[in-house]
Amino acid sequence: MAKHKKQVRNPVQRRSIEKRGRIIRTAQRLFSKHGIHGTTSNEIAAKSGVSIGTFYSYFRNKKELMMEVLRSYLAEFTANIFKGKDIARIAGRKPEIRRLIRELIASAFAAFEHEPEFHRQMWALKYSDPEIRKLFDESEKKEVAYVRSLLELYAPGMKDIDAGAKIIHSAIQNAGHYVKLLDYPMKETRILEELTEMVYRYLFRQ
Repeated sequence: MAKHKKQVRNPVQRRSIEKRGRIIRTAQRLFSKHGIHGTTSNEIAAKSGVSIGTFYSYFRNKKELMMEVLRSYLAEFTANIFKGKDIARIAGRKPEIRRLIRELIASAFAAFEHEPEFHRQMWALKYSDPEIRKLFDESEKKEVAYVRSLLELYAPGMKDIDAGAKIIHSAIQNAGHYVKLLDYPMKETRILEELTEMVYRYLFRQ
């Protein structure tokens, strides 16, 4: 991906902010449909309703735009998992905690439904591109921190709470990949119910 030497600008006016946002949303849609390498900067500009010159006034190259698309995607992905879920409001009764766990897992599964092909492509590139891996790692740290806060409330005696949070997060993430991205031949509700039971028992095994 060749770099464009023109210095990019940081939009401050509403119209410019909206235009930049439209380019990002269009790029995500095209990346999902045609792949990263199958989508050109010219195509993104045309579908966004801007000139290629305007495109390069916001992004130096397609790689920079791709990173911004991924940053926006991951922020929305994480927000969708935890939206409206305030663990501090749970009274401590175990049935309510079980329900919260199930809701969190279901929300995590549902988050994969938004642009799954884009997620597949970015996840594959994660292992060869350090910049992409860094964004995924930053997003995962936020998710693990939320799980850790759950353990601090309901499993304070856990020997290694950081490892516990990572294990639970990895289990949910792995299951989500199989269910939503790899079309695993098992009914989603079966995995959801058993994973809920597994996490619940892990929390209260003491």
